Formats: sequence, C-alpha cells, structure tokens
Amino acid sequence: MTTKTDLRRTLTKKGFSAWLDGFGNKKIVGKAVENQACPIWSYMSSSLNNDEISVTSSMVFGENLWTDETGILLPKWARCFIRGTDRADVGADVTTKRAREILAQC
Repeated sequence: MTTKTDLRRTLTKKGFSAWLDGFGNKKIVGKAVENQACPIWSYMSSSLNNDEISVTSSMVFGENLWTDETGILLPKWARCFIRGTDRADVGADVTTKRAREILAQC
C-alpha cells in the first residue's frame, strides 16, 4: 500500500524533472486530462511501482479509492503543471519536450 508519506516524498518538482530528463524529447510521458495516464501519474506510478495511483487536478491518491485517508493535496507546482497539460484535448499525448516547457512555467 502506498502511504501519504510515500506520496509526499516522491512528488517533488526536482524528482519529476529528473524523471523527465531520463527520456528523449519525443517520448510520450502521459495524456492530457486523464486521471490515470497524465504525466504526473506516469511518474508517480513508475516511481512507486503502483498503477493504482489516481491523480486529479488538485490531489494524488495512493489507491483507486479517492478518500482523505489515501490522498494528499498536490503541491503548487504540480497543480500548475496539470492545468498546463489539461489545456489540450482529452487524451492528447504529452511529450517530454512539452512537459518540460510546461514545468518551466511552474
């Protein structure tokens, strides 16, 4: 089970940026407006080896259950990042290059 402490420790701008740096510019790292496919989800699920994580525009949950017991508020940079990716059409691919551009604005 992924705890709130696990979520907080993993969800850092530095960690997310380093994860993006592991890919070429054209790598698809997620999809826009998708709770379980956005780049933050891809990073968190990969880093924590847990594909049951869910991400909303304001919270990340360690389980598919969206309850206060399993979720934490996203840091400001992550909320900004999600707003940036969610400007695209639902399910649109987010490349590493685009993710870096959005992250730089956050």
